[in-house]
Amino acid sequence: MIFIKFNCNQDLRKMDCKGRITMKEIEEVYLRLFSRLCVFAEKILNDSESAKSTVQEVFLLFCEKKENFKIQESFDAYLIKAVYNKCLLHRRRIKIRQKHLDRIYYEKILENIPDEIFNRETILKLKIIDGAINSLPEQCKRIFLLHKKEGLSYAEIATLYGISVKTVGNHIYKAMRKIKEYIGKVQCQNINIIK
Repeated sequence: MIFIKFNCNQDLRKMDCKGRITMKEIEEVYLRLFSRLCVFAEKILNDSESAKSTVQEVFLLFCEKKENFKIQESFDAYLIKAVYNKCLLHRRRIKIRQKHLDRIYYEKILENIPDEIFNRETILKLKIIDGAINSLPEQCKRIFLLHKKEGLSYAEIATLYGISVKTVGNHIYKAMRKIKEYIGKVQCQNINIIK
């Protein structure tokens, strides 16, 4: 859970006669909250540039559509929630993009390797292993791939994620165990299909 202190006592209550917020009030809130919202977003995204960009997007969206907004409660709380939701959307897009890049990467590898090297059985085994890795929980999968694919040590991964070396070891052990279980299940299913 992320805790950032926002002073909601300085809320925007000045609105025009139709209950809408003016550009002047938006500028005041921008100057007052921008840096704290960036820190909040950076805690979620782990990237300061993406955090600043996300907060700016929220303010720009609000400025563009301010005539359509009627905020009944705290404007500060609205902005915090909007930044939070935008950060989650950003993370989801990155995850989807990475998934597609991984798929393209594996397809390119398989396309460029001559058929003589990989027979049908070897390709099936590679697909089973890929399925096993993709079935891992997200954090476990990332740590496993950093260690096995990227060659990072337990200590480097621990520093990267801010966790203990023991926790990294537990994730690797858990990943190996789940991969073995997955492969065992798939092999049993294949034997039953052949019979």
